[in-house]
Amino acid sequence: MFKILLLSGLVALAAAAPSGRVVNGTDANIEDYPFMVSIRVGTSHNCGGSILNEKWILSAAHCSGSTVEVGTDRLKEGRSINVVRWIRHERYSSFSLENDIAVVELAEPITFGPNAQPVKLPAQFYEVPGSWEVKANLSGFGYDKTGGTVQTRLQEAELLVVSNAECSKLHYNRIYDGMLCAGIPEGGKGQCSGDSGGPLTINGVQIGAVSWSVKPCTVAPY
Repeated sequence: MFKILLLSGLVALAAAAPSGRVVNGTDANIEDYPFMVSIRVGTSHNCGGSILNEKWILSAAHCSGSTVEVGTDRLKEGRSINVVRWIRHERYSSFSLENDIAVVELAEPITFGPNAQPVKLPAQFYEVPGSWEVKANLSGFGYDKTGGTVQTRLQEAELLVVSNAECSKLHYNRIYDGMLCAGIPEGGKGQCSGDSGGPLTINGVQIGAVSWSVKPCTVAPY
C-alpha cells in the first residue's frame, strides 16, 4: 500500500506496518532507478527514499536515519552523506499514518551522474488512474519476507494500482485522502519492512512512497 500527497506542486509520498527487500522482486540496476537511496541508522539500512535535488531526499515521516547512501544498487558500495535534519509533514499521524511524508536535508550536495539523478515528479493535481490495468514499479532494499533480512542488492517489482474505493472496502475504511493502493490480486509480491519511504513510479515518474501494508508482507490482495 502506498501513500501520495500532492502539495504545492510536489508529490509528497509515503507503506504496512512502518519500518523492506521487495518480496519476490528481481535484481535491479541503479541506472534504471538513479533516484533511489538507502537511509541508514548507523551502518544499517532502515528505509528507502528518492532524490529530489542535490540537497534533499523524499521519504516517509515514520522513517528515521542519520546517513543516506546514494548512487548504488548494492548496499555499502555507494557514497554516504550525513543527514542535517528531517522535516515531517505537520499533519502526520503516527496512528493513522495520514500524511506519512517527509523531506530530508543532506549535509553535502549529491554529485549527479548516471547513478544519481533527481526523480521525476508529476504535475500538480495529477491523478493516478485507479484500475488493475495501471502498472507501477516498486524499488527497494527491503525484507524478502516478514521477519526476513534486508537485501544487499536493489530489488524491483511490478505492481498494479488499485482504486481507493475498492481498497477502502478491503481495509475497513483505513484509506484516507492522499493514500494510494497498489499490489497484485493474488498477493505474493510487493513491499516489506525496509522498503518504507521508497518510490513507486510509473514510467520513471514517482507517484507514491511506501507507507504501510497488512502483515504478513504481500498477503493477498494488496
